[in-house]
Amino acid sequence: MDGYQIKTKPNDLDPEIDFTFAVNPNGHYIGNPETAAWLCDERGIAPELASPNHGVCSIGFCEKEQKWYGWSHRAIFGFGVGSKVAKGDCAYVPDNPEELIEEHANWLDGKDAEQRRAECQILEDRSGIRILHSPFLIEAVASIDDLAAAMEGEDHETETVDLHGGENAVSIQKCGRGEWVAQNLEDAKQMAIDFAESVG
Repeated sequence: MDGYQIKTKPNDLDPEIDFTFAVNPNGHYIGNPETAAWLCDERGIAPELASPNHGVCSIGFCEKEQKWYGWSHRAIFGFGVGSKVAKGDCAYVPDNPEELIEEHANWLDGKDAEQRRAECQILEDRSGIRILHSPFLIEAVASIDDLAAAMEGEDHETETVDLHGGENAVSIQKCGRGEWVAQNLEDAKQMAIDFAESVG
């Protein structure tokens, strides 16, 4: 259990219920204790943040296998020296802005592809694209009490939420390496990061 610590704090939504979770030695959130035990104890992976601005560990190094792993709640995969990334793989990131635009346009099985293409602008230095996000609205329960009511099949309040963050939401997507082979462990780490971002 050297790779993580279990912590408990009151749940922000309901202070009468404690929230139990695991953190790595730097205090970065891994997930629930079962996830931490599986990653650290069973797999021998040392979880860490893929980027300093992330809030959840999604990559980690396995000393025994000499591999970097990337994961989300959907999938996990390991990369070592000699690992290859090809078009169509989860860790594949196009090496040109035109292909980034096509990937963005074809997200969600190509639904609204023309609109999604129109959201994109190629950066002047061709290092990536700027995406001027259209609203992505969903209906969500309005409160914890409404969630409980919804689970019981009772009437409840909902609110419209924009998953893109509201009007004028902009993001930058940088070009990657396209198809490539990991020559060293730093390359393998980048593959793990790309994989985690893809499946996250």
